[in-house]
Amino acid sequence: MIPEEPKKPRRRRKPKPLPGPLEQPVAPAPAWLREAARAPATLEEASFVAGTALAALDQMVRRRQIWAGLWRQRLALAAAASTVRRMGRIENEEALRDALHLTRAGDSRGPAGEVLIAWRTIVRQPPGDCLTSDAIAAMFDRLGRRSRGAAETLAGKLDEQASRAAAISAVLDSFELALEHGSAPEAAPLISDLMLARAFGWERAVPLIAQEVARGGFSRPVAGEPEAVRTERRIKLLGAYARSALRAIDLSVELGRKAERLLEAAPQLRAKASGAVVEKLLTEDSLTASTHITGITRWGMHRIFERLISFGVLRELTGRSTFRIYGV
Repeated sequence: MIPEEPKKPRRRRKPKPLPGPLEQPVAPAPAWLREAARAPATLEEASFVAGTALAALDQMVRRRQIWAGLWRQRLALAAAASTVRRMGRIENEEALRDALHLTRAGDSRGPAGEVLIAWRTIVRQPPGDCLTSDAIAAMFDRLGRRSRGAAETLAGKLDEQASRAAAISAVLDSFELALEHGSAPEAAPLISDLMLARAFGWERAVPLIAQEVARGGFSRPVAGEPEAVRTERRIKLLGAYARSALRAIDLSVELGRKAERLLEAAPQLRAKASGAVVEKLLTEDSLTASTHITGITRWGMHRIFERLISFGVLRELTGRSTFRIYGV
């Protein structure tokens, strides 16, 4: 009888290491730029302020900070809440998180939840992939404005525009083009943010303009409108982009401080998958104990979350005793 070959011991998967230390923190925007961005009076002034603010944002984006995913997702959540409010709905950021985390696979997230998915999509995929006719049609669908023909027309015009216009001009033109397509005016902030990302060569879009647009004051372009009307709209849009860029920088500064505290506390965690959990917390707006991470159970996730809360580096975002959601 031939003896059985001894079984080789199973190799244990090496736990994912904790993220490394942070780079030099992001510097806040100067006070003079904040003041200038409040209400630029002329097109020249608005162009200068927006260009300066966006250049500062561009420098920050290119640093690829470890919390960049969390930052983009937090901006996407705020943008979705603003879009939902502009559509006349009542869902706030908390309701949108619930729609994302508490909806079973295959079930409808509802109209507001679909808006959030539209915004999360543009921060997860390259700008060029989000500006095809198919992608724009899917965006329109998520906004509840199904129109394949309008999506194809808009995608073609955006391609023409991007090839001949300077960066800022392309963004302004794209916003007006999207507004002209009455089938999905709520898409204008998504389209212009995508065009901005493509113009600057960013790997992913940064949701910026939706909160400003939700406040109103942006008239829909009409054929034959006076040049003064178009100029006024562009001054408002440039000022809005300047303020939005500064808010995005402020949020990055805030999240950078929180990320630093989280990483300082992380070595005290003993669970083998704690490095993967910390990394996930720095790439997503929020998590639940049911979030799938290889090598850790729901109960293990819960213990890590409670431990991080005790360190003061994580928050429970709902105030509920059940169906809890956690975030930095």
